[in-house]
Amino acid sequence: MSLQKCLIETLKGFIDTLVVNNNLWILSLESKRSAIPVGVALPQLFAYMMAQPKQGNLAFGLATNGDEFVFLKLDFSGERTLYDFSRAYSLLPTNHELDIVLKILKKLSTLLFEV
Repeated sequence: MSLQKCLIETLKGFIDTLVVNNNLWILSLESKRSAIPVGVALPQLFAYMMAQPKQGNLAFGLATNGDEFVFLKLDFSGERTLYDFSRAYSLLPTNHELDIVLKILKKLSTLLFEV
């Protein structure tokens, strides 16, 4: 088996949810199959966000598999689009970071709806 075949896995199926409101994108990938790492959804979310009509200098995204949440930020203000993403926040009982996820979503809603 070639190295490329070992590193690339293609997921087939449909996203469960895609919510777009202004510059906030929320992608839920196979939310009932949390065995799929949330990071698998990031390239797809990134592609959707890059293809959007620009509505400002910043766009925010959230990818989730139902158990983990990762936030993505795009900055269109310069010559090149810059991006960054958060660590994965977990809802599993040992970590249970739902309060952090909700605080981040609340802050994003404040930022996006003030404009």
